[in-house]
Amino acid sequence: MQQQPRRGEPEIDLEQIFNKIGDFLSGIGGRFGGRGVGDRGSERAISIIAMAILGLSLVLWLGTGIYQVSAGEKGVLRTFGEFTGTTDPGLHWHWPAPIGTRNVEDVERIRSMELGFSVRGGITRAVNEEARMIAGDLNVVDVPLVVQYQIRDPVAFLFNVADPGEGGPNRSEDIAPDRPEGRTLKDATEAALRLVVGQRSIDDVLTTKKEAVERNTRELLQQILDSYGTRERRGTGIQITRVDLQEVKPPDEVRPAFSDVLRARQDKETAENEATAFEREIVPIAEGEAERIL
Repeated sequence: MQQQPRRGEPEIDLEQIFNKIGDFLSGIGGRFGGRGVGDRGSERAISIIAMAILGLSLVLWLGTGIYQVSAGEKGVLRTFGEFTGTTDPGLHWHWPAPIGTRNVEDVERIRSMELGFSVRGGITRAVNEEARMIAGDLNVVDVPLVVQYQIRDPVAFLFNVADPGEGGPNRSEDIAPDRPEGRTLKDATEAALRLVVGQRSIDDVLTTKKEAVERNTRELLQQILDSYGTRERRGTGIQITRVDLQEVKPPDEVRPAFSDVLRARQDKETAENEATAFEREIVPIAEGEAERIL
């Protein structure tokens, strides 16, 4: 993945600002000159005013470099676009834009991402193209899930992955470009889940081994995210904390047929259990009767 600069403060064109100040002061001097005040004293006064304005502008510009890093956050600094270090919680100063940029990331917050559905304004909407998968026994099943994660390494998080971002109707929150929690995390999650589901029967996903599916998906997803990055710094900086399967079910188009299969399977299991219970009841009676006859 290519390295790209991340979010920062808007660039300030100091030369343009100084030129505008100079033009403004020249206009003032010209108007004074038209009234007969254009002598050396007025020129000197204008120069002093200009220097004072420039000095005040410089102080204000340098003041914008003061920033706060709260508890549980980490600051990432760049100078002329190059990474120069990190800062811990507290009050700090760094070169303002366009010389320097800074990012403050919350490294303790647990975030979440939905796959196979989206929640907006309290309304849940299914996203079938993400959730629909083929199990190992060739059954089609919808497998929505929720991934919980946090930023483990903010430097890798900001520099190792060029991501187009994620937003629109399928996300509960808009993810800005160049953050790996956008398309990178979603695509990696979908790839890991499809691989795990494709190696198991539909019964494993629906009932018997859901916890194993969640665990295997989390482990594989973490491996994928850790494989990104550069030779010097590996990974996306994302730590997966939980993977929770939601309501796993067959698609609506085949649900009636699938329900018939499940009922037939349950009837079969019920009949086998009744036969086993009858066997356990009748065999001891028969053996006792045989002993009595002998």
